[in-house]
Amino acid sequence: MQKFFFRVIAMRGHEHKYSVSRKVLQWIAGFVFLLVFSATLLVFGFYRITAPGPSTEMLGRVIATAAMPDGSSVPAIVERMKIMARSEGPVAVELTGKIKVSADSRDLRNLSEGEMERFLYCQLGRKLYEKGPDIFLAAVDDPGVKSTLGELRETVYFFISDFHRTVKMLFLVFAVLSAVFFFIMFLMGHRFGRLAVPGVIMIAATLPALVILFSFGDFFAELLTVIPGGVKSGAGMFFSGDRAALLEPMVAMVRSVYLVVCCAGIFLVTAAGAGKIYADRKKLNVEHAGE
Repeated sequence: MQKFFFRVIAMRGHEHKYSVSRKVLQWIAGFVFLLVFSATLLVFGFYRITAPGPSTEMLGRVIATAAMPDGSSVPAIVERMKIMARSEGPVAVELTGKIKVSADSRDLRNLSEGEMERFLYCQLGRKLYEKGPDIFLAAVDDPGVKSTLGELRETVYFFISDFHRTVKMLFLVFAVLSAVFFFIMFLMGHRFGRLAVPGVIMIAATLPALVILFSFGDFFAELLTVIPGGVKSGAGMFFSGDRAALLEPMVAMVRSVYLVVCCAGIFLVTAAGAGKIYADRKKLNVEHAGE
């Protein structure tokens, strides 16, 4: 009897050590998951804003500002395109000898003024997005355009297809790493901790970024006071004028991702808490019934 008693004590001690080891491993995996998952969200944000849609429009605005003929403007060009779209022939607009936009009138006929303006910007920026600034500038014959775009070259690199493909590969790597550490953390968890711990980590990974993203205008203004050159730097000039209006939609795209992840984390923590309360009450009711 005495041997059996000590054997039970030893088994419980072993189980306790095993439980502690699982918790330690879970939190170690959780900490690594927090770092990797934070990087994954950051890279995914860059992946979204460097996609062809937002990037070509941003680059098109840069080109339109640099190559706009004297006495002309984007609204005037859009009006001219609307008139040409009423005919059956092609719509062609030339800013300089090498920078032009052409389209089938049937594709533009039913567009609103805002949609046609966005179409103009996207068409202007498409070649720069696909080829990159070096090849694009080599084909431009206007020295003024070359000079203006040359000053913005370093910032332009963040909005071209090569950078987007690089970001995509990084995102895939970080996504796989996040999945691996999430799986380890889930296996090492116990009962409702398998929901609560990932939820807490998801909230921790998103809240600081959401604070910055919801006050991005003030944050970017402060950033320009710190970086060399300030508003006259490449980034300052790149996001000046009408291009600054595109910052908020881009930030909103990233912000929506962080909001969804944060809400998912809150849901997991809430579900774990509710499940724990329900399980404890059920256990208490069973114990009372047994008495």
